[in-house]
Amino acid sequence: MSYTVLARRYRPLNFKDVVGQEHVTRTLTNALKKSKVAHAYLFAGPRGVGKTTTARILAKAVNCTDLTDGEPCNKCPTCTDINDSRSLDILEIDGASNRGIDEIRNLRENVKFAPAASTRKVYIIDEVHQLTSAAFNALLKTLEEPPAHVLFIFATTEAHQVPPTILSRCQRFDFHRISAAAIRGNIEMICEHEKVHADLEVLELITRKADGSLRDAQSLLDQLVAFCGETLKAREVEQVLGMIPLDTLFETSRIFRERSSGDAFKLCDQLAAQGADYGHYLRELAMHMVRLLRVKTTGQAADLEVGVDVQERYLSEANKTNLNDIFRWMRLVQESELAVKRSPAPRIRFETDFMKIATLDASVDLDALLAKLSSLGEGSLVSPEPSESEPPVLQSKLPIDQSPYPDVAKPPVVESPTVKSTPEAVTDAMPELEVFQARWGEICEALAQASPSLGAFLREGHPTNLEDKTLTIVMDQGNGFHIEQLKKEDIKVRKAIQETVNAKPVLNYVLGQLPAEAKARTRAKPSTRSVMDQARKENSTIDSFLKRIDGQPLN
Repeated sequence: MSYTVLARRYRPLNFKDVVGQEHVTRTLTNALKKSKVAHAYLFAGPRGVGKTTTARILAKAVNCTDLTDGEPCNKCPTCTDINDSRSLDILEIDGASNRGIDEIRNLRENVKFAPAASTRKVYIIDEVHQLTSAAFNALLKTLEEPPAHVLFIFATTEAHQVPPTILSRCQRFDFHRISAAAIRGNIEMICEHEKVHADLEVLELITRKADGSLRDAQSLLDQLVAFCGETLKAREVEQVLGMIPLDTLFETSRIFRERSSGDAFKLCDQLAAQGADYGHYLRELAMHMVRLLRVKTTGQAADLEVGVDVQERYLSEANKTNLNDIFRWMRLVQESELAVKRSPAPRIRFETDFMKIATLDASVDLDALLAKLSSLGEGSLVSPEPSESEPPVLQSKLPIDQSPYPDVAKPPVVESPTVKSTPEAVTDAMPELEVFQARWGEICEALAQASPSLGAFLREGHPTNLEDKTLTIVMDQGNGFHIEQLKKEDIKVRKAIQETVNAKPVLNYVLGQLPAEAKARTRAKPSTRSVMDQARKENSTIDSFLKRIDGQPLN
């Protein structure tokens, strides 16, 4: 005795029984009630969501002799013949195997004949996108003005491959992926009818594996009943379906978060011992990261298509995980999936990528890092305040010319010409332009002490004019970025000028042609490497960051 699979036994016979496509069934029902059925329809959507089923119900409805509220009765001879696939007026054509122009020519000849026993002759062409361009062109005229007794229904999973000339002659309906709740409810109903015992965890596993396809979910249930019998257990379901347990996914995110290399190696060995498909594992892990990202950004897990207990686990995991880390994990996992697929040694590549993710350092806040970079100069110019915990330095009560060790010769006192006891007051008198030009190198060096990058930028310019306390600095074309940065830090630049020439002019930057002597000086500017080395010496955070990313100067 032949066995009929669940997907066929529980195929809907009415519009109201179609799962998850209310926007389509309601429109068709209203059209049937008002006798406004079109001559051609295109049903587009992913696999297993009800396209062919809806086409068959529509074929019954237009031929039913006892139509009630747009629903076929399933009792009249026409409905029963269609349900039993005996009707000569309902022709289902596979577009993949009847894709040539000759088949379409035969169809054009046959549409002229009246239906044998029904009111309308219905042509259901599945996977219509498989037709050739010549076949589509041969169908255009018939599709635009078919005989009154003909109805065309096209179904496809690749609507973008259907020519626009065909789309414009059809009413298009887009079928959606079926929600997890709808699939779970349908599978639970079938289990009750078939007297199969399945707990919530099993239903969630089937739903997750089906990925929005009700037909896939029903086929999986058939397979599981054949393996497990009338009682389905979660561990057996994971084994049969080859699924990655949620415990493994949460363990993976924990390893990444805690950067536990020892546990990472153990997990890799566990996956290898189970013969896991690395590509499938990485896809499941990427989906796990997406759920974790959603919970982290929204602060709630109610939108996840999982059970309540799993939602609580996601909430707990998201609270412990850094958002930037999740983004990095997602990117690296997706890159690893492609690399493992192409690698001749998938296990080696997988474990290498896995350990790379598991040993990543914590994410660095770039805004905070840039703030520290900008404060380099200020930190180098201002001496640190003595800590309250440090004991004060005891001042000697002895006269300057008296030593506590009379037998030891006193070294001669050498006064440093560069250190002044008190800063000079800023005078109103402005030096001549030649003074600025002669000491421009010293000004740039003073600014470099405060900010290496600003010093390098200012060295690209040259003072060319001084008028009414406004110093004009010319820079080569293409140095607009330098000018913007110098304007933002105008206080630091003017402070460096004041310390060098004891004046605070108003600075005006312009783009132009540098004099020959200025070009010769800019060629002797300190290299990027020396600027970077100085920055690394002045700030340990920059040094640590550059070591971590193996940062090197571009020139």
